[in-house]
Amino acid sequence: MRTLERDEAEAIGEAELVPRRHPGASLIWLVPLVAIAIAAWLVYGAIRDRGPVVRVTFESAEGLEPGKTKVKYRDVEIGTVTTVELGDDPSRIVVTLQMNAGTERFLYEDTNFWIVRPRIGSGGITGLGTVISGAFVELDPGSRGAPRRDFVGLEEPPLIRSTVPGTRFELEAESLGSLTRGAPIYYRGIPVGQVLGYRLDPDRRRVTIPIFVQAPHDRLVTPRTRFWEAGGVSLRTDGGRFELQLASLQALLLGGVEFDPGEGTAGEAPAAPGTRFPLHPDRTAAAAASLTRKIPVLVEFTGQTRGLRPGSAVETRGIRIGTVTDVTLAWHEAMGGLVVQARLELEPERVSPIDALTGEPTRELALEELVESGLRAQLKTASLLTGELYVDLDFRPEAGPATLRTVRGLPVIPSVPTELETLSASLTGVLEKLAALPLDALVEDLRRTVRAAGDLAEGEKLGRAVDGLLATLESLRRAASAAEAETPALLRTLRQAAEEARDGAAALESLLGADSRTRADLVVLLREAAAAARALRSFAELLQRNPEALLRGRPGASR
Repeated sequence: MRTLERDEAEAIGEAELVPRRHPGASLIWLVPLVAIAIAAWLVYGAIRDRGPVVRVTFESAEGLEPGKTKVKYRDVEIGTVTTVELGDDPSRIVVTLQMNAGTERFLYEDTNFWIVRPRIGSGGITGLGTVISGAFVELDPGSRGAPRRDFVGLEEPPLIRSTVPGTRFELEAESLGSLTRGAPIYYRGIPVGQVLGYRLDPDRRRVTIPIFVQAPHDRLVTPRTRFWEAGGVSLRTDGGRFELQLASLQALLLGGVEFDPGEGTAGEAPAAPGTRFPLHPDRTAAAAASLTRKIPVLVEFTGQTRGLRPGSAVETRGIRIGTVTDVTLAWHEAMGGLVVQARLELEPERVSPIDALTGEPTRELALEELVESGLRAQLKTASLLTGELYVDLDFRPEAGPATLRTVRGLPVIPSVPTELETLSASLTGVLEKLAALPLDALVEDLRRTVRAAGDLAEGEKLGRAVDGLLATLESLRRAASAAEAETPALLRTLRQAAEEARDGAAALESLLGADSRTRADLVVLLREAAAAARALRSFAELLQRNPEALLRGRPGASR
């Protein structure tokens, strides 16, 4: 058995070894290689086309769906929402955006994101297209600051996109008034910008209002430009007249701001972006604010000042030269009573500093010189309907001498009583003089005069006087008839007679004037004549009863 196996092995060992042939490489192996190459190219392309990942926080993520909601810029898709989750602050939602390649140039510190959804606001209805297409995230690219990847989203769409040319400024006011976000900015009635919003200053005493003025109108805004509120209805009674100002319908609903570059600003450089301007309540206040020089003074009144308030006018001969800024009540120790102290701000720029005759510049007069020349303050009524008062400054030499004094560092302009107070004082003086007259004696003299007139009317003289008056009237009638034929000559004669009568009246006035001695003597003579007439009448009655009295004398008289 073993011998057989050995023989077979030897036979195999002696066999000739023939090399094995392998067939050529098959084309089927190219398929996986191509698939791998395509996959690698797709991965490379996906990595190459993949943009930055951005995180944006919102208060609400309503309408956002991960993997479906798009990020758009001018209706062009530039990214996709990948995740929506709560942030570390439960009140904020963190939305992760996968941006397309090339969007890195949009992502800076001033870049804004917001969710576009249907909204109803003061500017109208927006986002109606999202009712069908669904909400999406809108991007407004930035260009300033360092690149960023984390942003705080806006809850409202921005009013002005970054691509709109123009300049941003800030207004400062004590209160917001009727302004709202989106209110228009006007220049000569033309909308040239918008109010971007509002915020309180850190001290919480004033309101800052950012605005945007579109190009090329932003070049009209210079450091001396004045802004004022143009919305709503303004009713003023300044100066005793009613002034009603109505804004446009848009300004009535949203409020508005108007500005004026001011006089003498042609060619002046535009204001820098972010310049802060005061916001005045109306055009009048804005115009007054352009007068930079103001002189604070004080005026003390002792009479009634109802109707005088802060904002009342200070005028000189009908022209406004200042404003009342404060009205307070104070105790005057020297007078032992209360006085009303009105603080005024005079604006000397309203007075032309030139001579009225020569047109040459004049020297500036000190307030002391003006007071010594008779400058006084007086309250006058601006409107009988509203009872508003204003302070009238004028020169009144009859007021007497006065000197300028100071109270709390403010010069005090002397005041004079109002016209009503002066009239009341005059009437009081007249009544006091009437009360001092001897009225009883005057009444007795009047009674005697009336009795004398009655006696005269009962006598024959009155009859003769009536007959004479009738004869005079008849003469006048005949003279009138004759005058019809000789009117020109008569007129000349009458004119001469009138002149002679005027001269005679003047002479008579000098003779019988109120202070004439002749008039006084004539009054005494008339009184004595009346007494003599009464005595003569008594004597005539005596003779009528007793004719023998001429021989025997008055009956009962002692011999």
